[in-house]
Amino acid sequence: MKFFIPHLRDDPATAEAEWQRYLSESGAPPGSRRVYSLTYEHEGDRYEVTIGEKRKRFARKTGPRGGYIKDAEQQGWASETGTVVSGIIDAGDPLDVWSYGPPFGGWANPSSVGRSEVRRIEYFEDPEDGGSTGNS
Repeated sequence: MKFFIPHLRDDPATAEAEWQRYLSESGAPPGSRRVYSLTYEHEGDRYEVTIGEKRKRFARKTGPRGGYIKDAEQQGWASETGTVVSGIIDAGDPLDVWSYGPPFGGWANPSSVGRSEVRRIEYFEDPEDGGSTGNS
């Protein structure tokens, strides 16, 4: 069992029950996959989301007084936002990101990420290779 819940590291049966709870609360279909980390872009900012950590936001670069710069890249440093991420479910579109809380640091729980915004996904297990970590 590779689904990460920090306080359940040594209790795979309870962690599996927690995964099933996530699935039932999200309305995710049975074939949903467990995601370890995900990178996505939203409104010009890049977010890196990893199980067991707070989200990292790489803000879009702006002009000297905060003005818009066409085709600007993101800053090279991140700021943490929200609370610790406890689960990411890939049920197709959208993906659901669950956090510990409340409070959730301004994020809905679960928060949804549209598939078109996703730039990278790392799964806990890849069904084609018997459960090792896979990338898409």
